[in-house]
Amino acid sequence: MKKTLLLLILTILAALCCLIPAQAEETAADPVCGDYTYILMEDGTAEITGYTGEETIVVIPSVLDGIPVTGIGNKAFASHFGLKEVSIPDGVTFIGKMGFYWCVKLNRVRIPEGVTHIGEQAFFCCVELEGIRLPDSLEVLGDGAFGFCPGLEDVSVSPDHPILENRDEVLFDKADRKLIWYSSRKENKEYTVPAGTEIIGDFAFCYNKHLTQLNLTDGTEIIGDCAFFDCSGLQNVTLPDSILRIGTNAFANCRSLNEISLPAGLPEIRAGTFACCGSLRGIRIPDCVGRIEKEAFISCESLVYVFIPKNLTSIGDEAFKSCSPLLTLDIPEESGDIRKYCEENGLNYTITERAE
Repeated sequence: MKKTLLLLILTILAALCCLIPAQAEETAADPVCGDYTYILMEDGTAEITGYTGEETIVVIPSVLDGIPVTGIGNKAFASHFGLKEVSIPDGVTFIGKMGFYWCVKLNRVRIPEGVTHIGEQAFFCCVELEGIRLPDSLEVLGDGAFGFCPGLEDVSVSPDHPILENRDEVLFDKADRKLIWYSSRKENKEYTVPAGTEIIGDFAFCYNKHLTQLNLTDGTEIIGDCAFFDCSGLQNVTLPDSILRIGTNAFANCRSLNEISLPAGLPEIRAGTFACCGSLRGIRIPDCVGRIEKEAFISCESLVYVFIPKNLTSIGDEAFKSCSPLLTLDIPEESGDIRKYCEENGLNYTITERAE
């Protein structure tokens, strides 16, 4: 079972990480200056597109071939496994998507005042990153910028930051009413998301082992991809009916989760949402759910009962693979397609009449 679980987690990671190449994307036309490749921007400045060096401590130059550096491009430093410290020079305003993705040894980064944009998954899977300070100039912080960074203890911002706020090791985007990051080292057993929060960001709580009870308040609408991935201590979650989307792998590998009531307005259960929730014994799918995507409940080995609503029209591949052999789907009489799915996949089912 442990081997199967490990393989599944690695599969989820691979799917989320898009299996990018070890080095940044570059073309034969990119100019080269020392260990750096770059492109010329329309304003005559340079954006770094790649780094070929092997230094563990890197001070990025402010000028390449006499041209001022203003950007770190998409995947520019991606998968440099030995990189430990990076200093980004003054004058840089842009850090692209996956800029330092999978730099697994990176533990210190200097981001200067003047940076206005940090792209999606910019520091994704920088597992040894311990702390980072975001400048007041920052206007855009992409989804999952610090996803899968289990060692990250502090994301600090000034009290006067125009869009971000850190409240006791929890980072919020004030403009978007979004909870971005909750420290994996935060030891609270229970947490209530503040009223007015509309979005739980991608990877926001992932790897926190201490949280056992989570309360979301009415008004929350979106739970992002992998938002609670591997919150292994999480037992109970209160979800308001205002939630309209729960992302892919949102509660995957929450091995202690034993009870959850899904919101009444949820239209679908996405791929891997409850994968490897080994303590989950039963779940009632709300009437509004029209489909269950692939691997939604894969490896929920304690799952013995699932209530299927009459509006459900499709169940994805391996949605209930490796669940308890006692698992029974309670399906409505008129659900011929769901009955066929159960028979083709060797799932137990019972048929019950539903009230109109």
